[in-house]
Amino acid sequence: MSTHVHLRVVTPDLFAQWKRLRNSLYTDLDPAQHEHEMEVIHSSADQACFVAASADDKLLGFIEVSLRNLVDGCDGSPVGYIEGLFVTPNRRRQGIGAALMARAADWFRESGCSAMATDSELDDAEAQAYWQRIGFDEIWRIVQFRKAL
Repeated sequence: MSTHVHLRVVTPDLFAQWKRLRNSLYTDLDPAQHEHEMEVIHSSADQACFVAASADDKLLGFIEVSLRNLVDGCDGSPVGYIEGLFVTPNRRRQGIGAALMARAADWFRESGCSAMATDSELDDAEAQAYWQRIGFDEIWRIVQFRKAL
């Protein structure tokens, strides 16, 4: 990772940049939903967002993590869950994603987790290849359904 990149917990002064990066990852969310989720993550003891920033505090990437009580394929509780990971395209393959993953793993261990997990869309072969390349095992594939009551 470049020596001019530092990791930190996201703070409100970085929310506008974080939201722009989130919009690249979560393309189906409207602005109000982004803002709501960001506030929830920032104020929760069971969720966090770590960001990679340049020396001038320009965000280059982020990782959103949470503690879950139950995750398919994992024993024990809590389980560290990677909700989202994004590095700006022009800064990929420079160690930023690895540094964010290492910071997340530290937070998970500090929070009492013995495992971490994540997911990807069924048709996102690039994400699936990434997770497998960095040591995650695929557990199974499903299609989820819901019905309003």
